[in-house]
Amino acid sequence: SLLRHSNDAAGSTILMGKSRGTADAATTIVQSGDAVARIIAYGADGTDLATPVGGIEFAVDGTPGANDMPGRIVFRTTEDGQSDYSERMRITNDGSVMVGSGAPTEDLHLKKARANFLVEGTNDTVSGNVATITVKAPYYRKAGYSIADAGGNEDFWIGRPYGEGDASAGVAINMGGSEKLRITSEGRLGVGIAAPTKLLDIAAATSADGIR
Repeated sequence: SLLRHSNDAAGSTILMGKSRGTADAATTIVQSGDAVARIIAYGADGTDLATPVGGIEFAVDGTPGANDMPGRIVFRTTEDGQSDYSERMRITNDGSVMVGSGAPTEDLHLKKARANFLVEGTNDTVSGNVATITVKAPYYRKAGYSIADAGGNEDFWIGRPYGEGDASAGVAINMGGSEKLRITSEGRLGVGIAAPTKLLDIAAATSADGIR
């Protein structure tokens, strides 16, 4: 336990460091990839106390220099049935996050055998200081079932609506950023309607719209 009593904003601190020198006061520069510090937790397994539960590693993440120390943090856990831990998440020197193992190629990178992404909340809008993310009827969609334009914008994709409160969500086709067609699990087809009540349910903006 660490406890600090001080009339300021500072808290308890653990300081760890590393150099590549061999003397006590050495300041020989570290290199990219060097582990500067690790926190590892072990649990007794009935035989010994040599099996880690998980760990956190602080490593150099780039070429360091005078007053320049790029760093990353790696989180590891041990999977059930295994005797050693594996990387689960990494935060790189520029703030990019990899969920899985390795270096991220995007700001947020999911790299798992089961790479499902679920957004779940109590309302439709999640707001931030810079941007607003609007989440309405989140979708699961499989890689390869979308078409993007030259700017990388997805103009067309097919997916399964998720989290709408019933099992009849079915499959939806989206174009131009909005849903255009849905087939429910009962076999109902909705054109411009997310919850068709007939075998064929078409949303018409005016009386002139319809089947031709």
